[in-house]
Amino acid sequence: MPELLARTALAIDDCKSHLKTTKAFGSPIESYLTQYVLIVLYSDIQQELYKIVGEMAGKNSNKLVEQFILSSLERNLRNIRKDNLADFMNMFGASVKTKFNSKLSEKDVTIYNNAVFYRHAVAHSLGVEITFSELGNTLRAARKMLFAFKSSLT
Repeated sequence: MPELLARTALAIDDCKSHLKTTKAFGSPIESYLTQYVLIVLYSDIQQELYKIVGEMAGKNSNKLVEQFILSSLERNLRNIRKDNLADFMNMFGASVKTKFNSKLSEKDVTIYNNAVFYRHAVAHSLGVEITFSELGNTLRAARKMLFAFKSSLT
C-alpha cells in the first residue's frame, strides 16, 4: 500500500537535506521551501481525497450515481479545511459526519487547518509564519485527517 502523501514526504525530505547541506535553516530559503511544501501538501491532500471518494464511488453498482459523485466531487471538495470536509461527510449522512469528527483530536485539527490557512496565505497574499521544522507535525496531522476521512466512508 503506498504511503499517504508520499509526494509531500519526499519534498520535505529533499528540502530538509538541502537546508542541512547548505546550512540554510533560518534563511529566506527555508521560508521559500516551506511555502513550496505547503502548496505541494495541499495538492497532495486534494488528490488523496479525490482518490478515496473515487474508490468509494466505484464500488457503487449504479453507474449514474457513481458518475454523479465523481462529477460533483471537485466542486464539493474545493476547500479542504476540516469543517469543509465534515460538511462533505454530512452529504453521506449525519452519522458519517459524526464518525469523522470523533476520529480527530483538536490538536491535529488545529495543525491541519493552520496548514490549509498558510497554503492560502502563500497562494493569495504575502506568505506565512511557519517554520520548516513544523512541517513534520503538519504531515502527520494531514495523514490522520485522511485516515479519518477514509475510514468514515467505509
